Parts: sequence; C-alpha cells; structure tokens
Amino acid sequence: MRSIVKYLIVMTIISFVNSCNAQLMQTLNDANKIELNKDYYVGKKFKTILVDIKPKIESYSILPDPSYTKAGGVSLLFDTPARHFNRLSNAKTKDESPATIGVYFTDIDAVNKIIKNRRGQWTHGLADSLSNLIIQRVYAYGKN
Repeated sequence: MRSIVKYLIVMTIISFVNSCNAQLMQTLNDANKIELNKDYYVGKKFKTILVDIKPKIESYSILPDPSYTKAGGVSLLFDTPARHFNRLSNAKTKDESPATIGVYFTDIDAVNKIIKNRRGQWTHGLADSLSNLIIQRVYAYGKN
C-alpha cells in the first residue's frame, strides 16, 4: 500500500513539473508556447510571464490603448527596435517575423506613469516597475 502511495506522489510531481515546463519559452523559436498558453497569463501579474521567458529581452515598444492616446501595454523585443522593425517589415508571414510578445495591462494609467518613451532598452528597473501590473491580454508570434 505504501509503495502505491509513493508511486502516486512521484507521478503527480513529475506531471506537475512537465506541465510547468510546457509554458516556458526556452528559445526565441518557442514564442508559440506563450501564444498557446496565453489564457494562463490573463489576470496574473506581469512577473508571471517574465519568469517563463528565458531569452534575454533587449528592448520594448509600447502598445497603444484602444483610443490610441496612451500606452496600453508593451511589446517585448529580443533585438534592438531598429533591427526588430527592419526584420518585421521584410517578413512575409508571422512565422518569418522576429519573436515578439505583446502584453496589455488592466491599469493603463500605471503603464503611462512607468513608460515614458515609445521605444527603448529593456532594463531590470522597468521590469520591476511593471512586474505587479495585471495582464489583460497576451499575444506572441515569430521566431528567431
């Protein structure tokens, strides 16, 4: 009986670890894993998705709110903005596009207090400032 209980505990732990790993973006080619699990992130703090993104985020670009008057979120870019948008303009399909993760937040006013520029270098300070904001919507596409 004890061996059955131990077996069940071990199998439960293994399945939990495997389910967590499925959400990780290990490489830039794994952006689709974020897209497939986007519902998991909605309603959670921004730091939740940052933990699941392993490639270094190099820069950001703002995403406008529905009125196009303020920032509503950020696009996480894995290259400089100039190179990213150059590659994006040359891509024929989303799969040919550079990896991009877009995150919209519920508190637009907080986003606008934190982010002052349309584009810029991603820093730990910026990540920390945004980390407790609640995610409203997520999208991801592209590859390395």
